[in-house]
Amino acid sequence: MVANHMTLHHGTKARIGELVNGKYELQEQIGAGAHGTVYRALQHPVGRTVALKFISKHLSSDPDNRVRFFHEARVLARLSHPSVVTLFDYGEMNGQLFMVLEYVKGSELTELIRSEGPLDPIRAINIAEQILRALVETHEIGLVHRDLKPANIMISRASTGEDLVKILDFGIASLRNERSAQSLFNHPQALGTPGYCAPEQCLGHAVGPSADLYALGVILFEMVSGHAPYSAANAWMMLERHINEAIPMLPRSLAVPAGLESTIRLAMAKKPEARFPDARSMLRKLLEVLSDQSASTERTMPTLRDIPVLRLQEHALAHAANNLESVAEEPIDDFDGPVFLLDAPLHFGSSHDVHHQMVQDGGGDEQHQEWTRSALWISMTLNGTLILAIALMVTIISKHA
Repeated sequence: MVANHMTLHHGTKARIGELVNGKYELQEQIGAGAHGTVYRALQHPVGRTVALKFISKHLSSDPDNRVRFFHEARVLARLSHPSVVTLFDYGEMNGQLFMVLEYVKGSELTELIRSEGPLDPIRAINIAEQILRALVETHEIGLVHRDLKPANIMISRASTGEDLVKILDFGIASLRNERSAQSLFNHPQALGTPGYCAPEQCLGHAVGPSADLYALGVILFEMVSGHAPYSAANAWMMLERHINEAIPMLPRSLAVPAGLESTIRLAMAKKPEARFPDARSMLRKLLEVLSDQSASTERTMPTLRDIPVLRLQEHALAHAANNLESVAEEPIDDFDGPVFLLDAPLHFGSSHDVHHQMVQDGGGDEQHQEWTRSALWISMTLNGTLILAIALMVTIISKHA
């Protein structure tokens, strides 16, 4: 096969069709960023499609980064979690570090927010829940992501329609020059992505698990609002806002549950010690919010018997059934005209009558008013069904006569 030359990020050259480490055939470049370049590759001889990431040359050449890379790669290779992209292999080629990762199909969370706008709060919680379950495990084994953001979260759909989360780039964001990272305004990109950096990360201080929780708070804000909490003309201004600016309030028009908004605000506290103590605590709080929302939905959803107009129709149908049974038991040999199945005419009241009956049943409150329109449609449907049933019965009796 004739190989096509391709220039990697930061000038490193690779060839499409080239074998990396003797078994990973490069097929297509699928991404590039500050940390390196990603390829879709085919693993021989098993024929598995993988994602192969070359770490950029300047990061690969730093002695401290090399030590950190191999340490975190060994830890990450032992991790098996459904919401974290699996690391299959890692190594070095021509002085450049690389990782072989699970190839994930789907869309970045960034694209989901852009295409669908503000997500339903329940859906946002379900996505955040999966992220937190992954963070519980990774933090417990000493891995901090440091660059959690929508672009590093892949969303695919299960056969049931549920969102499935995969977190990318664990162990990558730690590869930075620690000496140069002490100054905020000298190397903002080295610290992570400015729009999602915790204040201590912006300042070049030590970064722990709490920084991932801050980033997740920002992501939650973005999911339920459709936009990030802060906007700025450049990276430096963005970092300054994360350090000093108060957390914006979510508009009431979004109908975000109070418990979810308080969770976001606690996760985004300026000081690490003011946030959730760990990912497990934040997960517990989100599950409480989810449970409260489910209970609230159950309380506000009426059963059929809760709707007054349906209670009226239920009585009418029962009355009709009793009359039908009595007619069926009587002989019909002397039938000589129409049969009236009910001993009193049915009254299929107008919308005014239905509303009046609802008020009498205690339906004048706001909740019952919300049901009125649906109740009327159901009422008309049942009325039509009842009329058809009566007509059918008359036809059957006429034929027997």
